[in-house]
Amino acid sequence: MADWKQTALQFLEQWMNQDYVEGAILTGSRVTKFHDSHSDIDIHIVLSEGNKWRERGNFVIDGYVVEYFANPPSMIRKYMDEDYETQRRTDARMFSMGEIVFDRKGSVAELKKSASEMIKKKFTAPSKGWAETARYQIWDIQDNLASLYESGDIAFDIYYYSLISKIYETYCKWNGEEIIPLNKITRYVSNVDYRRAYLFDPPKDMEFYAKMIEGLKAADRKVKFNQASLLSSYVLNKMNGFNIDGWRFRTPI
Repeated sequence: MADWKQTALQFLEQWMNQDYVEGAILTGSRVTKFHDSHSDIDIHIVLSEGNKWRERGNFVIDGYVVEYFANPPSMIRKYMDEDYETQRRTDARMFSMGEIVFDRKGSVAELKKSASEMIKKKFTAPSKGWAETARYQIWDIQDNLASLYESGDIAFDIYYYSLISKIYETYCKWNGEEIIPLNKITRYVSNVDYRRAYLFDPPKDMEFYAKMIEGLKAADRKVKFNQASLLSSYVLNKMNGFNIDGWRFRTPI
């Protein structure tokens, strides 16, 4: 296979001479060198401000899948803000760790600077109302899992993994942590170099992540159910506890 950067440049030739293109940046796993045989080539193309369209797509070139995103700066900043509102930093990370290919007027460098600031921005603490509802939801999904386990329902396994995902996202929000994509979670927990390459903050509660990983490793249904119970109880305890008996939550209409 050809060198991936040469492939990226070959793809960008069709964009470089367009008057509505300001620049481009290479990013993703190939830039961090944590790629594998399934990794594509990620390219962000920055269009001129005021451009009336955006575009994303994929091409296979030299055996590589080239995935590209073309947006004006205001749209890219909007994506960064929307990520932040959901306690993620996906687009900010792509620009912050990316390698600029060309930058006609400095707009790509400005986006990279904004992205670096977004990476450092702390998440807002959740409201008391959110926390109260979240605690109930964890208890409820654990109770539903117990019902599926006891009845031998075939939906147990899929519900089990959705429970782990829900608990994970809830605990991240409670702790003010970024919600790491699940396909990156094991490397995030176990590999310091990986966290540094992707500009991830270290885990705040490694005990939680250890329990979560044990839950993902579980194969037997009984073990899965026990791991889910341990994880649910651990998080509810960290979130100031929960008792279903007498629980009520009144809010204004």
